[in-house]
Amino acid sequence: MPAYTPDNYASIARFYDAFTSLALAAPRRVIADMAMDFFAMDEKKLPVLDIGCGTGLQLLELLRAGLPCVGVDASAAMLARASLNREREIPALRPYGSPSTALLGSAAASAKPCSHAGPTPPRLITPPSAAMPTKQPQPAAPVPPYKQATPTLPPFALLQAGADTLPFADKTFGLSVLSLLLHESEAPAFALLDEALRVSRRALVMDWRMPERNLDYPLHCLVRLLERCAGGRHYKAFCAFMRQGGLEGLLRRYELYRCGKGLPGGQVSARLHLAGGCLLLLQVEAG
Repeated sequence: MPAYTPDNYASIARFYDAFTSLALAAPRRVIADMAMDFFAMDEKKLPVLDIGCGTGLQLLELLRAGLPCVGVDASAAMLARASLNREREIPALRPYGSPSTALLGSAAASAKPCSHAGPTPPRLITPPSAAMPTKQPQPAAPVPPYKQATPTLPPFALLQAGADTLPFADKTFGLSVLSLLLHESEAPAFALLDEALRVSRRALVMDWRMPERNLDYPLHCLVRLLERCAGGRHYKAFCAFMRQGGLEGLLRRYELYRCGKGLPGGQVSARLHLAGGCLLLLQVEAG
C-alpha cells in the first residue's frame, strides 16, 4: 500500500464528518450496542479501545452507551477534530487528565516497547476547553443523561500513536474497534490485527466488502466516489484493498496466517452486513 504521513488527513480533517457522519451513524450505533453487550459480560469491566479513532464520533457513541473508552490515531489533525467534537458534544465532561491518567497509568508503566516507533511519541491530546466556551443547555430543553452529571461519566481519552505499535500492555482492554482502518493504513493489515488482539480480548473489525449482487453496485460506486474524494493515494490504497477481496478476503488470509504460525485466536465468531451490504462487521476472537 502507499506510504502515508501521520498527518495525511490534515487537508480533509475539517470536512471528514460532513461526508461520513450520516452514512456511518447506524453502523457506529451497532458497534456501540455490541460493545455494550461485551462490557456487560466482562467481569473486569475493561475499557474499549478505538484504533484509528479519527474524529472521535465512534468514541462518542461508546460514551453514550456508558462505556469507558480510549481513542488512538496517528493523525494529529484528526485527533484535534475529535477533541473539538468531544467539547461540543459533552461540554460538562471533566478534563482528560483526571480520568485518562487513572485509566492509562498502569498500562503506560507496563507498556510493550515499540521496536519501530513512529515519528512522534505517543501523547495524550488535551481538549481546547479554554478556546471553546461551553454551551449552557436551555432550561426547558431535555438534557441527555450522559450530559447531566459529570461524575458518572466514564473516562474518554485520546492518544496519538501508531496503530501497529500500541503503547499498552497485553490484554489492557476488553475490546478493540477497528472501523474503516484496514483499507487505508500505511502499516500491514496483519500487524494491525495482531496488535489489536494483543492488547484486547476480542476485536470488532468493520470495513468495505466486495459487491455480490447487481443491487450492491450503485452503493459501491458511491463508496468509490467518497474514497476518491479523500485523495489519490488514499484511493489507490482502497482499490488495492478491494482487489484482494475486501475485508472478507483479508480475514480469510489472516486466519491462515495465524494458523500457519501456530498463533491462537484470529477466528471470526460473528459477521454482520451493514450499510446496504457495503460494509462488513466481524467479531474476531483473541483466543
